[in-house]
Amino acid sequence: MLAVLLLAAAGGAAWFAYTKIQDQLNANKTVAVPPLIDLQESLAVTKVQKADLVPHVIHRPSDTVMAGIVMGQSPVAGTHIAKNNTVEITVSSGKPKVAVPDVMGKDATDAEGALREAGLVPKIFSVHSSKPPNTVTGQDPSAGTMVVQGSRVRINVSSGPTPVSVPYVVGLTFSSASAQLQSAGFGVRRANVDSNAPKDQVVAQDPTGSAAPNSTIILSVSNGPPSSTVPDVTSQDEDSARSTLQSAGFKVVVQTQDVGDPGLEGIVLSQTPTGGTKAPKGSTVTIVVGSFAVPGPPPPPP
Repeated sequence: MLAVLLLAAAGGAAWFAYTKIQDQLNANKTVAVPPLIDLQESLAVTKVQKADLVPHVIHRPSDTVMAGIVMGQSPVAGTHIAKNNTVEITVSSGKPKVAVPDVMGKDATDAEGALREAGLVPKIFSVHSSKPPNTVTGQDPSAGTMVVQGSRVRINVSSGPTPVSVPYVVGLTFSSASAQLQSAGFGVRRANVDSNAPKDQVVAQDPTGSAAPNSTIILSVSNGPPSSTVPDVTSQDEDSARSTLQSAGFKVVVQTQDVGDPGLEGIVLSQTPTGGTKAPKGSTVTIVVGSFAVPGPPPPPP
């Protein structure tokens, strides 16, 4: 009985030692790391766990890999490592995101630069506003919003107040035009120009149509037609006098006056304005030409 008991005890000890050795061998046995690239995150984690390994997931942004897809692993697929070792799984979190900068109140150029520096695309809209021109009055998305890099950000940029109608004053005298514009709330600036229009007549305005409230309207005002010396054509024949005056830029009106001397027939007796005086080019010079009337037969004797 003692021998049997000793044999049984020896057998139990041998079996215990054998199982321990087997457990030790199994614990030290290596396994191959499964391929994980391009798998969904959940599937990759399951495959690692089934291989008796421990998954460690890291999320990183990517411009090319969709969110939730494995784009890297360490160790690489096929590597043999001990069971329960860690496998690092790098999963895409999608395109990188950035915070939208605050550009409210900035100059349009500065705002555009700030958005581009943040990796965003500015989309500018011109709007009427009481703010100074080129000032950013609104943005969408708002400052601090996290958006995908490369997204568009709308910014509203002031183009100044809403334009109002400008009275049309071309053809009026400067005093009348100025009064009309000032009563409409505009400032007026005069610019004298050479023109054939009468002196002090408004020949152009800038702007026309509409303009910002309280802005200045520039009026081009005629200096009057350029003047020239009137040629003296008295004692010339009508045709010569007409040609001389027209060549000097004047219009000619002819009046006749009866004369008793046949030598004065067709001769300029006088002119208005007189020769040597200044008159606007294009104005009219009146010449008086002699007209000799042939005497009729004498009356019959009584």
